[in-house]
Amino acid sequence: MKLNNIPSKYPTFIGLTSERIQGILDEIAKETGFVPEREVHRRTIYTPDKVWQVRYVGTWKGERICARIEALQMETDREVLSAMFADACQDDGIRPPRLVWKIPFSEARGYGYVFEEYVEGVPLYDPSGDPALAAARFFTFYRRLRQAFPAPFLPGEGVPTARVFTETQTEGWRTLAEQSFPEAYDRHRTLTERLLDRMLDLIEGFSLRPMHPHLSGGDVRVRFDASYAVFGMQYLSFRQEAYDAAFPLWTLWLARPTDAWTAKAIADVTETWRGVVQRVVPDLVPMQAFEAMCLNRLYGSLLLDVPAMSQAQGDTAIAPLEAALVAEVERLLAR
Repeated sequence: MKLNNIPSKYPTFIGLTSERIQGILDEIAKETGFVPEREVHRRTIYTPDKVWQVRYVGTWKGERICARIEALQMETDREVLSAMFADACQDDGIRPPRLVWKIPFSEARGYGYVFEEYVEGVPLYDPSGDPALAAARFFTFYRRLRQAFPAPFLPGEGVPTARVFTETQTEGWRTLAEQSFPEAYDRHRTLTERLLDRMLDLIEGFSLRPMHPHLSGGDVRVRFDASYAVFGMQYLSFRQEAYDAAFPLWTLWLARPTDAWTAKAIADVTETWRGVVQRVVPDLVPMQAFEAMCLNRLYGSLLLDVPAMSQAQGDTAIAPLEAALVAEVERLLAR
Protein backbone atom coordinates (compact mmCIF):
# COMPACT_ATOMS: atom_id res chain seq x y z
CA MET A 1 0.00 0.00 0.00
CA LYS A 2 1.41 3.36 -1.03
CA LEU A 3 0.67 5.88 1.70
CA ASN A 4 -0.03 9.56 1.14
CA ASN A 5 2.72 12.17 0.98
CA ILE A 6 0.93 15.51 0.83
CA PRO A 7 3.86 17.87 1.59
CA SER A 8 5.80 16.60 -1.43
CA LYS A 9 3.12 18.11 -3.68
CA TYR A 10 3.89 21.66 -2.53
CA PRO A 11 6.07 22.83 -5.47
CA THR A 12 3.60 21.97 -8.24
CA PHE A 13 0.20 22.16 -6.57
CA ILE A 14 -1.98 25.16 -7.42
CA GLY A 15 -4.21 25.86 -4.45
CA LEU A 16 -7.93 26.50 -4.44
CA THR A 17 -8.82 30.18 -4.67
CA SER A 18 -11.92 31.69 -3.07
CA GLU A 19 -13.51 31.98 -6.50
CA ARG A 20 -12.75 28.35 -7.32
CA ILE A 21 -14.14 27.16 -3.99
CA GLN A 22 -17.36 29.06 -4.61
CA GLY A 23 -17.57 27.60 -8.11
CA ILE A 24 -17.17 24.07 -6.72
CA LEU A 25 -19.84 24.70 -4.10
CA ASP A 26 -22.19 25.88 -6.83
CA GLU A 27 -21.50 22.72 -8.85
CA ILE A 28 -22.09 20.48 -5.83
CA ALA A 29 -25.30 22.31 -4.96
CA LYS A 30 -26.56 21.87 -8.52
CA GLU A 31 -25.67 18.17 -8.59
CA THR A 32 -26.93 17.18 -5.15
CA GLY A 33 -29.10 19.88 -3.62
CA PHE A 34 -26.56 20.50 -0.84
CA VAL A 35 -27.14 23.89 0.79
CA PRO A 36 -23.87 25.26 2.26
CA GLU A 37 -24.00 27.47 5.35
CA ARG A 38 -20.42 28.28 6.34
CA GLU A 39 -16.84 27.10 6.10
CA VAL A 40 -15.65 25.21 9.18
CA HIS A 41 -12.11 24.15 8.27
CA ARG A 42 -9.47 24.21 5.55
CA ARG A 43 -6.13 22.52 5.01
CA THR A 44 -3.14 23.97 3.21
CA ILE A 45 0.30 22.72 2.22
CA TYR A 46 2.62 25.02 4.16
CA THR A 47 1.46 28.40 2.77
CA PRO A 48 -2.06 29.93 2.82
CA ASP A 49 -2.32 29.97 -0.98
CA LYS A 50 -1.94 26.16 -1.20
CA VAL A 51 -5.48 25.29 -0.07
CA TRP A 52 -6.21 21.66 -0.93
CA GLN A 53 -9.15 20.78 1.33
CA VAL A 54 -12.15 22.78 2.53
CA ARG A 55 -15.04 21.67 4.73
CA TYR A 56 -18.45 23.36 4.73
CA VAL A 57 -21.34 22.64 7.05
CA GLY A 58 -24.78 22.67 5.46
CA THR A 59 -27.87 20.58 4.83
CA TRP A 60 -28.58 17.74 2.42
CA LYS A 61 -31.85 15.83 2.24
CA GLY A 62 -32.86 17.35 5.54
CA GLU A 63 -29.68 16.23 7.33
CA ARG A 64 -27.04 18.57 8.75
CA ILE A 65 -23.74 17.40 7.28
CA CYS A 66 -20.27 18.53 6.25
CA ALA A 67 -19.17 18.67 2.63
CA ARG A 68 -15.44 18.01 2.36
CA ILE A 69 -13.92 19.21 -0.92
CA GLU A 70 -10.47 17.90 -1.87
CA ALA A 71 -8.33 19.12 -4.77
CA LEU A 72 -5.51 16.57 -4.46
CA GLN A 73 -5.27 13.07 -5.88
CA MET A 74 -4.25 10.81 -2.99
CA GLU A 75 -1.91 7.86 -3.38
CA THR A 76 -4.33 5.88 -1.20
CA ASP A 77 -7.96 6.91 -0.91
CA ARG A 78 -8.73 8.60 2.38
CA GLU A 79 -11.94 6.62 2.86
CA VAL A 80 -10.01 3.35 2.48
CA LEU A 81 -7.67 4.42 5.28
CA SER A 82 -10.59 5.65 7.38
CA ALA A 83 -12.34 2.28 7.04
CA MET A 84 -9.16 0.43 8.06
CA PHE A 85 -8.86 2.63 11.14
CA ALA A 86 -12.51 2.21 12.11
CA ASP A 87 -12.53 -1.56 11.54
CA ALA A 88 -9.45 -2.13 13.70
CA CYS A 89 -10.42 0.25 16.52
CA GLN A 90 -11.66 -1.59 19.62
CA ASP A 91 -13.08 1.51 21.31
CA ASP A 92 -16.54 2.67 20.23
CA GLY A 93 -15.75 6.10 21.68
CA ILE A 94 -13.03 6.78 19.08
CA ARG A 95 -14.04 6.96 15.44
CA PRO A 96 -13.79 9.09 12.30
CA PRO A 97 -16.85 11.00 11.09
CA ARG A 98 -19.47 8.80 9.45
CA LEU A 99 -19.36 8.75 5.66
CA VAL A 100 -22.65 9.78 4.02
CA TRP A 101 -21.88 10.22 0.29
CA LYS A 102 -18.78 10.24 -1.87
CA ILE A 103 -17.77 11.45 -5.33
CA PRO A 104 -14.15 10.39 -5.99
CA PHE A 105 -11.45 12.79 -7.17
CA SER A 106 -11.52 13.39 -10.89
CA GLU A 107 -8.60 14.78 -12.89
CA ALA A 108 -11.05 16.29 -15.36
CA ARG A 109 -12.90 18.37 -12.80
CA GLY A 110 -9.90 18.83 -10.49
CA TYR A 111 -11.58 17.80 -7.25
CA GLY A 112 -13.64 15.22 -5.44
CA TYR A 113 -16.01 15.62 -2.52
CA VAL A 114 -17.50 13.75 0.39
CA PHE A 115 -20.54 14.33 2.54
CA GLU A 116 -19.83 13.25 6.10
CA GLU A 117 -21.31 13.50 9.54
CA TYR A 118 -21.28 16.98 11.05
CA VAL A 119 -19.49 16.60 14.37
CA GLU A 120 -20.53 18.91 17.15
CA GLY A 121 -18.11 19.33 20.01
CA VAL A 122 -14.86 21.11 20.83
CA PRO A 123 -11.21 20.68 19.77
CA LEU A 124 -9.21 18.36 21.98
CA TYR A 125 -6.94 21.25 22.98
CA ASP A 126 -6.11 24.83 22.05
CA PRO A 127 -2.50 24.94 20.79
CA SER A 128 -2.22 28.63 21.66
CA GLY A 129 -3.47 28.09 25.22
CA ASP A 130 -2.09 26.59 28.42
CA PRO A 131 0.50 23.91 27.51
CA ALA A 132 -0.12 21.94 30.71
CA LEU A 133 -3.85 21.73 29.99
CA ALA A 134 -3.20 20.79 26.36
CA ALA A 135 -0.79 18.03 27.41
CA ALA A 136 -3.18 16.66 30.04
CA ARG A 137 -6.04 16.47 27.57
CA PHE A 138 -3.93 15.08 24.75
CA PHE A 139 -2.29 12.28 26.70
CA THR A 140 -5.59 11.21 28.28
CA PHE A 141 -6.84 10.72 24.74
CA TYR A 142 -3.52 9.26 23.58
CA ARG A 143 -3.55 6.42 26.11
CA ARG A 144 -7.09 5.52 25.17
CA LEU A 145 -6.20 5.65 21.47
CA ARG A 146 -3.18 3.37 21.85
CA GLN A 147 -5.20 0.89 23.90
CA ALA A 148 -7.89 0.82 21.20
CA PHE A 149 -5.53 -0.84 18.70
CA PRO A 150 -4.20 -4.15 20.05
CA ALA A 151 -3.02 -5.01 16.53
CA PRO A 152 -1.60 -2.88 13.68
CA PHE A 153 -4.25 -1.33 11.42
CA LEU A 154 -1.97 -0.96 8.36
CA PRO A 155 -0.20 -3.74 6.45
CA GLY A 156 3.46 -3.84 7.42
CA GLU A 157 5.19 -5.47 4.46
CA GLY A 158 8.39 -3.76 3.38
CA VAL A 159 8.46 -1.23 6.22
CA PRO A 160 12.00 0.17 6.67
CA THR A 161 13.83 0.71 9.95
CA ALA A 162 13.27 3.99 11.76
CA ARG A 163 16.78 5.10 10.84
CA VAL A 164 16.32 4.44 7.12
CA PHE A 165 12.88 6.09 7.17
CA THR A 166 14.30 9.16 8.95
CA GLU A 167 17.11 9.47 6.41
CA THR A 168 14.59 9.33 3.55
CA GLN A 169 12.14 11.67 5.30
CA THR A 170 14.73 14.35 6.05
CA GLU A 171 16.24 14.08 2.57
CA GLY A 172 12.79 14.84 1.13
CA TRP A 173 12.44 17.84 3.41
CA ARG A 174 15.89 19.14 2.43
CA THR A 175 15.10 18.79 -1.25
CA LEU A 176 11.79 20.59 -0.85
CA ALA A 177 13.41 23.36 1.22
CA GLU A 178 16.21 23.84 -1.29
CA GLN A 179 13.64 24.18 -4.08
CA SER A 180 11.07 26.31 -2.28
CA PHE A 181 12.88 28.16 0.53
CA PRO A 182 16.56 28.28 -0.52
CA GLU A 183 17.56 31.13 1.81
CA ALA A 184 16.31 29.27 4.88
CA TYR A 185 17.91 26.08 3.61
CA ASP A 186 21.31 27.78 3.34
CA ARG A 187 20.92 29.64 6.63
CA HIS A 188 20.20 26.50 8.66
CA ARG A 189 22.27 23.93 6.76
CA THR A 190 24.96 23.49 9.40
CA LEU A 191 22.51 23.42 12.29
CA THR A 192 20.19 20.92 10.62
CA GLU A 193 23.15 18.66 9.84
CA ARG A 194 23.93 18.55 13.56
CA LEU A 195 20.26 17.96 14.27
CA LEU A 196 20.13 15.03 11.90
CA ASP A 197 23.24 13.40 13.35
CA ARG A 198 21.78 13.47 16.86
CA MET A 199 18.35 12.39 15.63
CA LEU A 200 19.78 9.34 13.88
CA ASP A 201 21.82 8.38 16.94
CA LEU A 202 18.74 8.54 19.15
CA ILE A 203 16.39 6.67 16.80
CA GLU A 204 18.85 3.83 16.13
CA GLY A 205 17.29 0.47 17.02
CA PHE A 206 13.69 1.65 17.00
CA SER A 207 11.02 0.41 14.60
CA LEU A 208 8.29 2.24 12.76
CA ARG A 209 4.74 1.98 14.05
CA PRO A 210 1.39 2.47 12.25
CA MET A 211 -0.24 5.59 13.64
CA HIS A 212 -2.17 8.75 13.06
CA PRO A 213 0.82 11.11 12.92
CA HIS A 214 -1.19 14.33 12.65
CA LEU A 215 -2.96 14.50 16.01
CA SER A 216 -3.24 18.25 16.42
CA GLY A 217 -5.94 19.75 18.59
CA GLY A 218 -8.12 20.44 15.56
CA ASP A 219 -7.87 16.89 14.21
CA VAL A 220 -9.49 15.45 17.32
CA ARG A 221 -12.80 16.81 18.53
CA VAL A 222 -14.51 15.87 21.77
CA ARG A 223 -18.21 15.25 21.23
CA PHE A 224 -20.75 16.30 23.81
CA ASP A 225 -21.11 12.64 24.87
CA ALA A 226 -17.33 12.64 25.65
CA SER A 227 -16.47 10.41 22.68
CA TYR A 228 -13.74 11.42 20.25
CA ALA A 229 -14.06 12.21 16.55
CA VAL A 230 -10.75 11.77 14.73
CA PHE A 231 -10.18 13.63 11.46
CA GLY A 232 -7.30 13.66 8.98
CA MET A 233 -7.42 9.99 8.05
CA GLN A 234 -5.39 10.73 4.90
CA TYR A 235 -2.32 11.05 7.13
CA LEU A 236 -2.40 7.48 8.51
CA SER A 237 1.01 5.92 7.95
CA PHE A 238 4.03 4.25 9.51
CA ARG A 239 6.17 6.73 11.42
CA GLN A 240 8.98 6.70 13.94
CA GLU A 241 8.21 5.65 17.49
CA ALA A 242 6.95 8.69 19.49
CA TYR A 243 6.30 10.83 16.39
CA ASP A 244 2.63 11.01 17.36
CA ALA A 245 3.57 12.19 20.85
CA ALA A 246 5.87 14.95 19.57
CA PHE A 247 3.73 16.25 16.71
CA PRO A 248 1.24 18.06 19.01
CA LEU A 249 4.17 19.75 20.77
CA TRP A 250 5.15 21.18 17.39
CA THR A 251 1.66 22.66 17.03
CA LEU A 252 2.12 24.41 20.38
CA TRP A 253 5.47 25.90 19.35
CA LEU A 254 4.06 27.43 16.19
CA ALA A 255 0.82 28.61 17.80
CA ARG A 256 2.38 30.52 20.70
CA PRO A 257 1.22 34.13 21.00
CA THR A 258 3.76 36.45 19.45
CA ASP A 259 4.83 37.78 22.86
CA ALA A 260 5.83 34.19 23.72
CA TRP A 261 8.19 33.82 20.75
CA THR A 262 11.18 33.72 23.05
CA ALA A 263 13.76 31.05 23.83
CA LYS A 264 12.50 30.70 27.41
CA ALA A 265 8.83 30.46 26.47
CA ILE A 266 9.48 27.78 23.83
CA ALA A 267 11.71 25.85 26.23
CA ASP A 268 9.04 26.03 28.92
CA VAL A 269 6.48 24.56 26.51
CA THR A 270 8.83 21.71 25.62
CA GLU A 271 9.62 20.90 29.23
CA THR A 272 5.94 21.01 30.20
CA TRP A 273 5.07 18.54 27.44
CA ARG A 274 8.09 16.37 28.22
CA GLY A 275 7.16 16.22 31.89
CA VAL A 276 3.65 14.96 31.11
CA VAL A 277 5.11 12.31 28.80
CA GLN A 278 7.37 11.11 31.61
CA ARG A 279 4.60 11.08 34.23
CA VAL A 280 1.58 9.90 32.28
CA VAL A 281 2.69 7.69 29.37
CA PRO A 282 6.21 6.36 30.13
CA ASP A 283 5.00 2.86 29.22
CA LEU A 284 3.83 4.03 25.79
CA VAL A 285 6.41 6.64 24.77
CA PRO A 286 10.13 5.79 25.07
CA MET A 287 11.88 8.97 26.14
CA GLN A 288 14.84 8.44 23.80
CA ALA A 289 12.51 8.20 20.82
CA PHE A 290 10.54 11.21 22.06
CA GLU A 291 13.74 13.28 22.26
CA ALA A 292 14.57 12.24 18.69
CA MET A 293 11.14 13.27 17.44
CA CYS A 294 11.34 16.66 19.14
CA LEU A 295 14.49 17.20 17.08
CA ASN A 296 12.65 15.86 14.03
CA ARG A 297 9.90 18.45 14.44
CA LEU A 298 12.44 21.24 14.89
CA TYR A 299 14.28 20.08 11.77
CA GLY A 300 11.13 20.34 9.66
CA SER A 301 10.13 23.62 11.28
CA LEU A 302 13.36 25.44 10.47
CA LEU A 303 13.52 24.19 6.88
CA LEU A 304 9.85 24.35 5.90
CA ASP A 305 7.25 25.58 8.39
CA VAL A 306 8.93 28.77 9.55
CA PRO A 307 10.01 29.78 6.01
CA ALA A 308 6.43 29.23 4.86
CA MET A 309 5.20 31.47 7.67
CA SER A 310 7.80 34.09 6.69
CA GLN A 311 6.65 33.96 3.08
CA ALA A 312 3.07 34.58 4.17
CA GLN A 313 3.64 37.12 6.98
CA GLY A 314 7.05 38.62 6.27
CA ASP A 315 10.55 37.83 7.51
CA THR A 316 10.54 40.54 10.16
CA ALA A 317 7.29 39.33 11.70
CA ILE A 318 8.45 35.72 12.00
CA ALA A 319 12.11 36.35 12.92
CA PRO A 320 11.52 36.13 16.71
CA LEU A 321 9.90 32.68 16.35
CA GLU A 322 12.73 31.47 14.15
CA ALA A 323 15.31 32.68 16.66
CA ALA A 324 13.44 31.01 19.53
CA LEU A 325 13.34 27.68 17.68
CA VAL A 326 17.04 27.90 16.83
CA ALA A 327 17.71 28.47 20.53
CA GLU A 328 15.58 25.44 21.35
CA VAL A 329 17.62 23.31 18.98
CA GLU A 330 20.85 24.42 20.63
CA ARG A 331 19.38 23.76 24.09
CA LEU A 332 18.29 20.24 23.21
CA LEU A 333 21.55 19.41 21.45
CA ALA A 334 23.46 20.53 24.55
CA ARG A 335 21.73 17.96 26.78
